Amino acid sequence: MLHARRITLLRLCAMAGLVLSALLTYDKLNPERAFCPLAEACKLAGESPLGNIAGIPTSVLGLGAFGGLFLLTLLPMGWARSLLKPAGLLAAVAGAIFFAYQALELEDYCPLCLGADAAGLLCGVITLTWRETSGRRARGGGESGAARVAWTFAAVLAVTVPFAWPRAAHEAYEEITPATDVFDDEPEAALDPEAMASAKAVPPPRPPASLPAAPVSRVPPGSRLGIPPRPGDVTPNVPTWPASAPRPSSAPPPVAVSAPVSVAPSAPPPPPPPPPAKPELTVVEYLNAYCPHCRATHARLEKVIAEMGVPVRRRRVYTWATDDYPAWARACALAQSLGLEERMFEELLRSRGPDLREVQGAAQRAGLDPQALAAALRDPAPPPRLVKDRQLFLAAGLKGLPTLDIGRRRLMGEQSEAELRSALEAARALLAPPR
Repeated sequence: MLHARRITLLRLCAMAGLVLSALLTYDKLNPERAFCPLAEACKLAGESPLGNIAGIPTSVLGLGAFGGLFLLTLLPMGWARSLLKPAGLLAAVAGAIFFAYQALELEDYCPLCLGADAAGLLCGVITLTWRETSGRRARGGGESGAARVAWTFAAVLAVTVPFAWPRAAHEAYEEITPATDVFDDEPEAALDPEAMASAKAVPPPRPPASLPAAPVSRVPPGSRLGIPPRPGDVTPNVPTWPASAPRPSSAPPPVAVSAPVSVAPSAPPPPPPPPPAKPELTVVEYLNAYCPHCRATHARLEKVIAEMGVPVRRRRVYTWATDDYPAWARACALAQSLGLEERMFEELLRSRGPDLREVQGAAQRAGLDPQALAAALRDPAPPPRLVKDRQLFLAAGLKGLPTLDIGRRRLMGEQSEAELRSALEAARALLAPPR
């Protein structure tokens, strides 16, 4: 009876490993319809040096290893006992190595991989602690052929069901009405620079300066008639000839008298109308700087926006689980007041954890003054930016992180590039003018 229970437990652990290995293999073949809830962690593990061995995916090797271990349990007990111990030891060592690799090297955990590693460890514990209770070896273990067939059929189902289970690709989003007050506290620099430049009115041209009046030359009265001036007439620039003095033989050429011309300044032309601003897609990210799924989705969003080349107005709403205001969020609020928020957030994404030393290092790399950061962290009053983020987070009623509002779509959870691109294209279609 003790042997039968141990064999049953060993088979169940091997079948669990088969199911998880089959799920991982399916996800490898169908990344857009994966079973794993943490797509980025699975992708990281699959693309790591231990994700493939000799060009074969580790999940496929797991199918073979757990399948072979299960087949050993169907052998007569005398043969099975001598083979199960080395097989169980190999399964336990492999499970421990893969678990330690995720913890120490990847610093992230794929839940399906952890389950498969745990199944290998349990198989090793069961076989290595299996002791002989008598000197006589059982030939068949008292198990009927029909029972073995039933177990074999169950193992085949465990492998084939994940591949046969319908997994239609679908977008995890819901239709929303975009909030109107999300961007109220955003500075003008958050707008697209090209749209801002085109929206500003062109300054009117300077009015032309008034033209000076032409100089007027006075001629002596009667000079055009050859009559000498009278004694009382004094004309500037023209000498007065006394009566006894001889006149010149020829009179100077007549000079035309031009009347003063007054030029009224012309009215400046009206400024040209500014070109219409480009329509902008609104993207609101509810995220935490140290959430691995938020980091993965944020990186994909950056890539998709750059590839599509669409003008986007973005707003990050920082979220956290505690009642206080964490150091990394205060650092982002300080960076926003200095125009360094983008750089600060990117440095936080490169840091390893939310502890104070990592946040200070990220702030220093982003260009924040250490004394200003220390003062901001000591300030008992929360920054207004974070108070607003807290209000937006509570009003949104989020179910998890990350959450993205792209136009009229709210995407919940970690998103693939295809889902993000689809949401951006749908938002752009709503902004396109009707034809």
